[in-house]
Amino acid sequence: MDKFSLKGKLKYYHSTWLMVIILSAVSVLTAYSLTGSFIGPLFQQLFGIALIFGISKVSYKKYNTRTFSLCFFLIAAILLILTLIMKRGAGGRSISIGGVLIQTFYIVTICFTIYLCVFLARHTNKGKQLDPIQSFWALCWLLVFVVLIALRNFSTSVILLLTGISVLFVAGIRMKYLIGTLLICGILGGFYYAIGHARNQNKDVTTQVSEDRSTTMDSRIQYWLDGKCEEKAYGRQMMLSQAAISRSFFAPSGPGKGLIKKNMAEGENDFIFALICEEFHFFTGMLVFVCYVIIFFQSLFVARKAKGHFIRYYATGIGVLILLQAMIHIGANTSAIPATGQTLPLISRGSVSLFFTCFALGTLINMAKHVQDQTEGEDDDMLV
Repeated sequence: MDKFSLKGKLKYYHSTWLMVIILSAVSVLTAYSLTGSFIGPLFQQLFGIALIFGISKVSYKKYNTRTFSLCFFLIAAILLILTLIMKRGAGGRSISIGGVLIQTFYIVTICFTIYLCVFLARHTNKGKQLDPIQSFWALCWLLVFVVLIALRNFSTSVILLLTGISVLFVAGIRMKYLIGTLLICGILGGFYYAIGHARNQNKDVTTQVSEDRSTTMDSRIQYWLDGKCEEKAYGRQMMLSQAAISRSFFAPSGPGKGLIKKNMAEGENDFIFALICEEFHFFTGMLVFVCYVIIFFQSLFVARKAKGHFIRYYATGIGVLILLQAMIHIGANTSAIPATGQTLPLISRGSVSLFFTCFALGTLINMAKHVQDQTEGEDDDMLV
């Protein structure tokens, strides 16, 4: 019977694989329940799992180089600039490639996070501490990307800010610098909101208001506060989202039998958590949330066990990024925070965000394997 024993065969990073499989299964079932089709979603999820497996076989040290970090930085910068110029899609958050709209801010966030981790690892390698100049440049680049992303996608800018702050905190940057950065972003965010509120109060502004994300931000916050704004847009969807979650406690409709999904314009993306609850029960929604929490703690475990700086920073950053995205999505669905348009990782429709999440998780699993197998005194930071 010993040959059938799992003792010694299960690794602690297998829990990440289990969470990915659960979330992928929920995604396929939900897509089938909402649309009546599962071939496309199933193929997409299988491709994502295959991508995680393939990336997990590639040593993370290939990304932990100046050349690759520069490539990630350039990808993030170019996509960000193109998006701000082209302003395609709903809210101007996409670019058009061959007639296909691609939302880029999630790609920008992951690419910049990798660049930041390599930058910090390079300057803290072999026990060195970041000097004030290095800290200044790291914070400056973080602020630049956060501010530019906020012009079109405020919730994603918040995710990048908190992810960057978490990585910088682990890197040992002085607390006063981090607090100062948060204060600067808070002040700029307040001005951005004030501009949108003032424009919404000006009834003569029509076309320019519809294209200005600051006015959208104000409308969503005002609806969240008083329940009276945007009754035909996000406000209405938030009311439907609350109704879907409320009825799931006592009378979930069952797979494919949801009524609210028929009136939910962004049901497969921004409000998919509410529809999961409506048809599969609130406890299924809680299971989904627990999966993200487990991935987060798994990433922190990898960071704590790592001997090198890059693994420590990357594992922390990716864990925080995925959990924050899930929390913001669920928070908006439950009306704990204003509507954001943030998708649910590994579940919401969208191949680009899915594949980059899978890339991030594949790299995390590769790091976990390295940490599991590393020998005493081994240095897992090899910068080129």
